[in-house]
Amino acid sequence: MIGIDHRLLAGHQFAILNPLRLERQHWADLPVVSLAPPRLSSKAHAMPQLLDLATLSHERLGALLELADRWDRDSDAPFFSLLVRSESKAELIAAHLSRQLIVRAPDGSDALLRWFDPRVMPHLHWLLTPAQLHTISGPVNGWTWRDESWSWVSRDVPEPNDATARLRLDDDQWAAVGRLGVLNRTVRQFLRSSPGMRCDNNFYRRIDAGLREGYEKHGLVDEVDVRLLAQHGLRYPGIHARPEILHQLSRVRRGETSYVAACAGLDMDQLASQDATHYARMP
Repeated sequence: MIGIDHRLLAGHQFAILNPLRLERQHWADLPVVSLAPPRLSSKAHAMPQLLDLATLSHERLGALLELADRWDRDSDAPFFSLLVRSESKAELIAAHLSRQLIVRAPDGSDALLRWFDPRVMPHLHWLLTPAQLHTISGPVNGWTWRDESWSWVSRDVPEPNDATARLRLDDDQWAAVGRLGVLNRTVRQFLRSSPGMRCDNNFYRRIDAGLREGYEKHGLVDEVDVRLLAQHGLRYPGIHARPEILHQLSRVRRGETSYVAACAGLDMDQLASQDATHYARMP
């Protein structure tokens, strides 16, 4: 695991803490500002907290780094949900990020967008358009988080602005947000068998496309089935157009078997190699 050091933290002016993933005694005495929007002010203690790192003394910052390292070694959630680069004042950043917590769902209702979660933020960088990424980032010009391998990943936001608009998602984007939990579980499962795979935007897009295909095109309902189908689609592009697989998928839709059980009797490597010009296996 890659720890956090003074050089990494020195490149960021703010950090975001998630009270739901930390013990209260570890952050309650820090100079934090709740990002709770007005309508959720009664739950301010449970909303993400913005920490202005410049307000900490050298000694306190060092102690916080030690605490964060100990926490990260023992927990499955990082101490710092996100690190933030911005030259704007804390009040402006807090006001802007607070507005981005509530998004309008397709049915007209409002919902909480957990952009502050390191399991969500990476996906916003492939799911959102550049304009939407500017909207959600506002005066922020860089985000950093721990990825699935527990390494630190940073993403710049070109031409940061102080937009006051709220983020709006189209129907397809909203559906993709709804699949993020399944996507993250699929990624973790995939990386256990292919630990060297690079988790870039294209990787995430291809997994999400596989999940969508499983749910919408093939009518799968069991998450385990959908995750395996998405992994097969990533490893063996085009494999689900083969007659053998289509036959098994029709059996799954009729309730005769599961996709996992149907594939247990198939040699996917052999099927993928039967037509190498059309089905190129991923390295």
